[in-house]
Amino acid sequence: MNKITVVKDKILIELEQSGLMVQEHTIEVQQDAELLLVVTDSTANFTFHIEEGKKLDLSIKSQNSENTLYYELKKNSILCTHHLALDCTDQIDARLLGEESNLEYHYSTMNRKTSALHMTIDHAKSNTQSNVQNHGVNLKDQNLLFDITGRIPKSSHGCICNQDNKILTMQKGHSRIEPKLLIENHDVEANHAAYLGQFKEEELFYLMSRGISKEKCYELLLEGFLLNHDPVDRDTHDWFFRFMIEK
Repeated sequence: MNKITVVKDKILIELEQSGLMVQEHTIEVQQDAELLLVVTDSTANFTFHIEEGKKLDLSIKSQNSENTLYYELKKNSILCTHHLALDCTDQIDARLLGEESNLEYHYSTMNRKTSALHMTIDHAKSNTQSNVQNHGVNLKDQNLLFDITGRIPKSSHGCICNQDNKILTMQKGHSRIEPKLLIENHDVEANHAAYLGQFKEEELFYLMSRGISKEKCYELLLEGFLLNHDPVDRDTHDWFFRFMIEK
């Protein structure tokens, strides 16, 4: 798989297929491609240009970083992103610049320090579609913010703009969701959902009544909550959940 690794702001690029051009912090997707982006202890800034009719399957693993990710989708292009974040603040901006372009974004995060996700999806052309799922877990007595905006101007019709935002607070931290839909056209489908809370006691009770330890119960519930749409390998799974039990 194509891979870009950023550790302490040093970048390593490993490309295994043609059609994916990387120049400094800009990635041009000229053919259907898969890419893994790994960011650790860094401030990363990347721009993705997805050319007409092309598809990018993007996996992101990020820890203790501040990331700015900018996406431009041309006509009939597709972006499918599975983004796992640990103690990160992320700025994500996507512009659907061509008709029939499609964005699927699944963002899962756990934090032990103050963290935030700022995301804007701009439907700049008609008949574009975005489906965004943001799930977060606030592990400690810290702050976690989801600030999510979907925008459809008057000139864009036939668009679909959906967002699903959920945060679970494990202790006494402060969590906040600010979902915004800025819609100027009636010929669209736009929805948002926002949930703040904790795991239900009956869910824990049911699992523990089957002889499962409380720690393992939380891991199972978190896995279902955070990774239910994300096909991850065992190493990625262990990397993500090891963070939960670290001191």
